Amino acid sequence: NVDEMASADAIRNKDMEKKVNEEPLKPRPIECKEVPFSINCHPEEDVIVVGDVSGAIEVFEYSTKENKSIIRLEAHDGAIQSVVFSDDGKSIISVSSEGSLIIHEYPSGKVIWEKKNAHSTKIFSVIQATEDIIATGDENGQIRVWKINKDEPLYEFDEHGDAISDFDYNDSLGFLYASSLDGSISVMDIKQKLDDQLMDISEISNNEKEYVSVVELQVGEKTLCATSDGHFESYSYGKWHGQPQRWNTGLDSIASMVYLTEKNVCCVSDSGRIAIFHMSSDAHAKFHQSTVVGNHDGDVQDLALASDGQYVVTCGIEDNLLKFWSLGSMFQTKNAFTKMEVNEEEEGEEEEEEEGEEEEKPIQKRKARERAPGKEPP
Repeated sequence: NVDEMASADAIRNKDMEKKVNEEPLKPRPIECKEVPFSINCHPEEDVIVVGDVSGAIEVFEYSTKENKSIIRLEAHDGAIQSVVFSDDGKSIISVSSEGSLIIHEYPSGKVIWEKKNAHSTKIFSVIQATEDIIATGDENGQIRVWKINKDEPLYEFDEHGDAISDFDYNDSLGFLYASSLDGSISVMDIKQKLDDQLMDISEISNNEKEYVSVVELQVGEKTLCATSDGHFESYSYGKWHGQPQRWNTGLDSIASMVYLTEKNVCCVSDSGRIAIFHMSSDAHAKFHQSTVVGNHDGDVQDLALASDGQYVVTCGIEDNLLKFWSLGSMFQTKNAFTKMEVNEEEEGEEEEEEEGEEEEKPIQKRKARERAPGKEPP
């Protein structure tokens, strides 16, 4: 019943807070040479990549003993708005404010592919969908889907009215999700050879809200968007055009959000407060703040999750610091970007989880995650 479910969620949240706080040992902060705009952790190694305001890419090894810079590439002419490792960790994909897209081999730094005019304006977001397919989104809301080493995009979508702030991808279904600052999300099927890959788009909010991040939860059952004013909005599978459920997170803003498990996400506010949110098991699937991880103390732009799930990392745009925050053992797994198996057969059982000339406007972005097979497309 509802009371028993609420009790189970309360027990789980207390256990989560205990586990987050039981392992305080973490790497020291990393000081960047320039203002960091985007960060992403390697899928297997204790390595983090940073894209900065000068257009440079820098890669750091981190540990509780020492951090060191291992690569620095003067990659773009404009600020890097988004940088990610490929899913196999063998390349680094970056996009910038001058509209370029570059893929560097990792760790050699050799340029694999470069598209100087991938967009005619600032590119804010990038994601690797499949081994040879990449999606980019610009400040005007245009989405382009690329096949690596091809001059022209495979598809273009111009449905959004403002910048594409984030992507997520369901590999088993081939669904590409995009969030926009116009307060809408779109869903595209980029695997099927259809006349129209755009499956659906939610209503544009007319500046009433801005979506800054999007993640898919519950193996495709829910699509969760974070708003710039500190709210969550959730869409059910196949009902992206309907009215979303809305919750106040208690944060005064949200700068970025990362997936932890099928029922947990971590968010950081513009002012640096980091918190984990858990989705309850009841029929209404409400979100509750389960624990505060820490506070960066200064304006924060981006958030990344370590491959083993042991840390989240924040990047400060006032202090130029990357700071590590321990999640304890709660979310540790061999690869935190793959779907974690959840066992809820017993009540209360723990979820096992496994800026420049003009001031640049940094906007973050996400990595694709492998998903267990979901429902068939509607």
